[in-house]
Amino acid sequence: MTITIWNNDPDTRDRVFAKAKTAALRHASQAYALHYGHCGDEHCATHSSHLVNEILYRAWRSTPPARHVPLTPQTYRKLIDNVNRDSTWLLEAIVEDELDEDRRATADRLDAIRLDRDIAVIGTADLRDGSRSIGTRLRFDTVGDILRAEPWSELDVDACAWTIDDNDELRYTGLTPNGVNTCVYRQIKPRKHLPDNAGTGLTYTLTDPLGPLVRRLYGIPDPVKTPENQGKQVAKQQ
Repeated sequence: MTITIWNNDPDTRDRVFAKAKTAALRHASQAYALHYGHCGDEHCATHSSHLVNEILYRAWRSTPPARHVPLTPQTYRKLIDNVNRDSTWLLEAIVEDELDEDRRATADRLDAIRLDRDIAVIGTADLRDGSRSIGTRLRFDTVGDILRAEPWSELDVDACAWTIDDNDELRYTGLTPNGVNTCVYRQIKPRKHLPDNAGTGLTYTLTDPLGPLVRRLYGIPDPVKTPENQGKQVAKQQ
């Protein structure tokens, strides 16, 4: 079972925009929105107020030129419904800002997991001229710091995700024009020494996955130990 900690893929962007559009529709019958094309901070003091306001304004600006014709709530709702995420670059930018803010909040929450041992980073990147492997040792104070330091920051990334994968690994996955970049972050075991030239096999032997720490913080049980999976294990042994 893959657990998504944070991502900004197209489906997630669509969900953020759809939530804001739903909020905008709730303002369609209000006088302040009908006359001014925005809800105002005093009426919309929410995390997504900037995005809600921009949707309202885009819909309001798309009304027919004959301003003497009153804008009705019914017409306003139709105009709001016609606003899409790609209607303007500004809407896309605001959605991205919303997701960046969510990522910062996620990293802040993960700061609760302190790291007193070094982290081994294992991964690969798809480049224009082939693949490149990474195997390095880094120091982070918290798991939140890992999310703030995106790997291969010099490469263009269309979308990325931080997850706990099926092997209980904290994994970064980035989609680029050339393919997929991925990294696994593991904590070096207590009282173990990880040589600088350690291969992948030895690195895994001398390190522990970070997934259990993240699951514990979020209150997510061990997938292997759920009643359903335990029943499967028993069935295999019989």
